[in-house]
This record gives sequence, structure tokens and C-alpha cells, in this order.
Amino acid sequence: MTVAIIFLKMIKPKLKECSVCHKLSVLWLSNPKMCKECAQKEKVAVSKPKYQTKAIKSVSTKQQKLNAAYMVLRNAFMKNHKLCEANLIELAGCTLKATECHHPNGRGKYLLDDSRFIALCHNCHAYIETHPTFAKEHGFSGNRL
Repeated sequence: MTVAIIFLKMIKPKLKECSVCHKLSVLWLSNPKMCKECAQKEKVAVSKPKYQTKAIKSVSTKQQKLNAAYMVLRNAFMKNHKLCEANLIELAGCTLKATECHHPNGRGKYLLDDSRFIALCHNCHAYIETHPTFAKEHGFSGNRL
């Protein structure tokens, strides 16, 4: 026999009293103290944690407030700017009706700066976002750093 098998035969588990059947056996559950047979008869589930875990918010409270203020500014801006400012009819198939608000310098610290907004139709906005060199050459995008 190997050393490990001999060692395992030498180790004897501690026998304790089951709280249900009061027999001395190896305990299967610690709270309540039950042997394996009693736990299977009772169908005791593993206890749940004492505290509830909370899911991480997808948007912080601070960002939610900024987004709410941005939506008010954006809606007011879009009411006053109904035409697309890019007019990329040949390149993007401009529809001439502004439906989106473009942020040429990014939305980070300029999120609430409506002096930097550009009203665009969806087609022009998609073209400007997918062609950054064209957008920088024609003034539709700036440095975002």
C-alpha cells in the first residue's frame, strides 16, 4: 500500500451527535447539526447568505443628473435647429431634417456646452463618425483630448 492510503486509513473522522436522530455520526450539515441521512430526509437546502448583494448601477447618480440636464438642453437645441448643418447630400445622402445632436469635441466635459452642438441628420452623422479625417478637415470634429 502507498503512504497516502495508509495515512487515510489512520485518520478517523470525528463523530458528533445528530440533532434529529441523536446518533453519533459524521455531521453533514452544521446548522442545524444533522447527519447525511437526516439532511436528505428533511431536504434541507443550503442556507442563503445573511445579506443581500446589490447589483452595480449601470449609470451613477451623478451621471444620471448630467444626462437629465443634457436631455433638456438637447431638446431645446433640436427645436431651434431643424435643418441638418452638414448637407452631405452627395456623400451621405442627407435628408436635410436634423434628428441627431453631434458633439464635435466629445461628450465628456462638453456634454452641457450647447454652443458646441451640431444638428445633423442620421445619414450625415453616421458618415462623420465613420470618416474622422473628413470630419476634422471640414470642421465637424475637433480634438477630443
